[in-house]
This record gives sequence, C-alpha cells and structure tokens, in this order.
Amino acid sequence: MEKWGLGDFAEKPLSILSGGQRQLVNLARALVIKPGIVIIDECFSSMNENMAKGSG
Repeated sequence: MEKWGLGDFAEKPLSILSGGQRQLVNLARALVIKPGIVIIDECFSSMNENMAKGSG
C-alpha cells in the first residue's frame, strides 16, 4: 500500500472510500500478485487527476 501511496487507506473499510480510491486499492490488490496480464475497464474513470497521477 505504501509503495503506491495508499497507506492512508490501509485501515479504512472500502465502503467509506470514494469510487476512485476504491479503484486504486483494487488495482493495487491486482498488481500485488504479479499477474502476467491485467485486463481493466475504465480503471481511472472515477479518479481525479491527482489520484490518477499517484499524488494523492
């Protein structure tokens, strides 16, 4: 979580995070297992510009 700047979300339930924050957490979960391929659909649609760039 810290690697991707998501440490603030670690102890929070997903139900209180914004849609964009949930998308970031779910993307990080997918990448942690180091899959050969990840197929995502509109992965950044609910994120503001700063979240999509990884700066918060």
